[in-house]
Amino acid sequence: MAANERRLGRRSVAYYAIGGGLFLILTYVALRSEAAQLVLNVSPADVLITGLAGWSVWLTSSTRIALIARRRFGVRIHLADVVTLPLSMNLWSYVIPFRGGLAYSLFLLKVKYGISLKGGLALQVLNQSVSVVMIGLGAIVLAGQLGGSIPLGVAGGLLIASPVFIALGLAAVSRLPGESRLIKGAQSLAESVRTSLVDSLRDPVLVGSLLFLAILRFVLRGVFIYAGLRALAAGAGFDSTVALLVLQEAAALIKVVPGNLGVSELAAGLAYGLIDSPPTEGVMVQLFMRGIALSMACTVGFFASYANIRKLDLGGLRALVAKMRKVAQGGEAADDDDDDEAPAGPSADGPS
Repeated sequence: MAANERRLGRRSVAYYAIGGGLFLILTYVALRSEAAQLVLNVSPADVLITGLAGWSVWLTSSTRIALIARRRFGVRIHLADVVTLPLSMNLWSYVIPFRGGLAYSLFLLKVKYGISLKGGLALQVLNQSVSVVMIGLGAIVLAGQLGGSIPLGVAGGLLIASPVFIALGLAAVSRLPGESRLIKGAQSLAESVRTSLVDSLRDPVLVGSLLFLAILRFVLRGVFIYAGLRALAAGAGFDSTVALLVLQEAAALIKVVPGNLGVSELAAGLAYGLIDSPPTEGVMVQLFMRGIALSMACTVGFFASYANIRKLDLGGLRALVAKMRKVAQGGEAADDDDDDEAPAGPSADGPS
């Protein structure tokens, strides 16, 4: 046990070192370039407008979670949590090396709203599947803007079909041979998530609402990026907005290092490179947008997290993170003593 803890601790340090190192290198290169002059164009009004545009994007994401929780589990997420959950998840993505934002959201859904770990994972898989489909549509649009890039168009088509592939993959895992605890736990988790995903896709009201929110989020995300480009006077246009939108959304799904440090900046630089613009400008745009998002996470997200954790059991979050780490290392399946769709706690609205 102690050896496993030390190994996980070393890996956590490695995650921070890799992300922080990449972030510092890209930031140093950008600040040493002519793109550093872009920050001189920013006014307080630009910061406010860009921040409000960003918050509107995050609200659509939490609204999707609230909608799925209501339709699939009969649980109503408090308005305060709908408004602040994305900011809290962003904050925890820096605090916990391994999928910190996801860990916090699963903790909140389980402890405050009585949605089991399996149910929370199913909710997040469905939520992320919608995002992947929209990335696929954006990739096809970007392929057209780049003169009909066939590889990018094919990748977009595969992403659009990803919910089918996810369901098939989960079905395959649920039929794995073996009698070990790990295999049985993986089978149970995969079957629970697959069943919830398939059942959700059979709900026309839920599917229609999720598609509407996904399209709205994609549009608002474009507005957020465009506002950042305009604030920095960094060549705001359709090509640059779409390129940043697609690659930043793709980078957001990967989350290989805490807070996606360096990864998002690298994606932004690649996006600008695709449209034959200086990559350092893309890095500066991402640094500006990260600064806005992080400032909101460290204020609103911090106080929202504190308000929730103060009333709930922080040990539950520690246990959940430990379980997610064990699952990631293949040491223990994500067994959950609760039912797949556990009822909410004292009330459907959570504790008062």
